[in-house]
Amino acid sequence: MFTRCLVCAAPFEANEVLERFPHGRRIAYDPGRGRLWVVCRVCKRWSLVPIEERWEVLEDLERLTRDRVRLLSQTDNIALFQYGPLEVVRVGGASLREEAWWRYGQELTARRKQYRKLALAGGVAAGAVAISGLTTGGMTFVATWFIMEHMPESVADAARWLRFGSSAWRGRARCEGCGYVFRSIPYRERAALGLLPAAEAG
Repeated sequence: MFTRCLVCAAPFEANEVLERFPHGRRIAYDPGRGRLWVVCRVCKRWSLVPIEERWEVLEDLERLTRDRVRLLSQTDNIALFQYGPLEVVRVGGASLREEAWWRYGQELTARRKQYRKLALAGGVAAGAVAISGLTTGGMTFVATWFIMEHMPESVADAARWLRFGSSAWRGRARCEGCGYVFRSIPYRERAALGLLPAAEAG
């Protein structure tokens, strides 16, 4: 049984509700596919529990959500329940879009807010540099325009690079046309990436 997030390594908080699985204050499960996740409170990512630890806990969660919990939120196929300090996400026959929103929606919203803050900070810094340069006569109008145009985005790009590195994608994919094997695509070439449905389901 793991006790830390698989993504950020933050320790899971203890819960006293599930006797067979005492780790995590937010648990997600899908009884149809036999999946169980612990949702990290720090990074909001879902860590999949090893298969040998799932079955009895899935039965306990089904009983809990049927009899003793309070419904907090619900979409067509996913519901959020609360029982004391424990939050339980029950995933039904959800589409990939609906499941993705529950899993990654908070993360994407937080990233968008962070990007806006960084762009604003870059804009303020660019304005300060431009005003200083123009008032002291040490900067031309063209240089001022260039700084105002590019500095806000550069600050956000630098923050993204510090967190994720220089690649937009890493993996292994073979071009069906020429046979070239791609191992990474630089972030500056991200416009070349496209998301296409796979030939097989899933």
